[in-house]
Amino acid sequence: MIKHDSDDRLPVQMSSLLNQDLHIFAFDHRSQMEEMADLADVGHDRIGEFKQLCLEAVQLAESDIGTVGILCDSKHGAEALGVATDSDYWIGRPVELPGSRPLEFEPELGPQLDGLASWPKNHIVKVLCFYHPEDEVALKQQQESALVALAKMAKAQNLELLVEIIPSKCGPVSQSTTAEVIQRLYDIGIFPDWWKLEPLEDFESWRVTCDVVHQNDVGVKGIVVLGLDAPVDQLQQSFEIATQFDLVKGFAVGRTLFSKEASLWLSNTISSQEAVMRMKDNFVSLSEIWDKCRQAAG
Repeated sequence: MIKHDSDDRLPVQMSSLLNQDLHIFAFDHRSQMEEMADLADVGHDRIGEFKQLCLEAVQLAESDIGTVGILCDSKHGAEALGVATDSDYWIGRPVELPGSRPLEFEPELGPQLDGLASWPKNHIVKVLCFYHPEDEVALKQQQESALVALAKMAKAQNLELLVEIIPSKCGPVSQSTTAEVIQRLYDIGIFPDWWKLEPLEDFESWRVTCDVVHQNDVGVKGIVVLGLDAPVDQLQQSFEIATQFDLVKGFAVGRTLFSKEASLWLSNTISSQEAVMRMKDNFVSLSEIWDKCRQAAG
């Protein structure tokens, strides 16, 4: 087993955040937002406007939350991303072509992925890979090759890397499935700075998963929990378990916070101001739930 340590880890981009919980508003959705715009019969140019409203909600919530972050794309969210770049936010930026399996990357990166050379150094390369241990060999090889190439280029450009995996979207899962995927990626030389994982169903699943990360990479910065458009009460249940593990640094949730507001705003049912305030309240409320769960976990 290769054990990665902090000696060859990239310089910490957000060192001041490592000892603080992260509250991340994810609005890097592309295909989902396009579907919502189509349903409302409005142009895709309005998606960028809505992402600016999401950022405004984050800015308003910051004083109530503390340490905040965003996930934002450059396809529809370039303006919001540009504004956020000048902040001290944790910023994740997606590179995968939405829904691709095997994994493909957004065309803007170029065939050699050298588009990463122009990225600001405080942007974290976020990649979602639909990977499952029971995938066909050829599919695994394609996906692993793409991930290795991305990891190498991110390191060459001194950019942090976040790998997101959602095995339950690809096949049956057990308590060890997520841990198996993580171990496989470590085995082929991929050592992300961050992992973004779906809410695991029980304590044992989280224990096994965190153990694998600890055993392979003592320099990892942490894990954030994604939302999968789950209702708040369901997220709270997952937070109650996840916050018992120090390696889990926070959440990165999107549609739970903005989906209803996006639909209403795109259909001109609510104003921009109302959309911002509603999303701000949603973000603050979910952050308070996370913080209470962390406090209860000790």
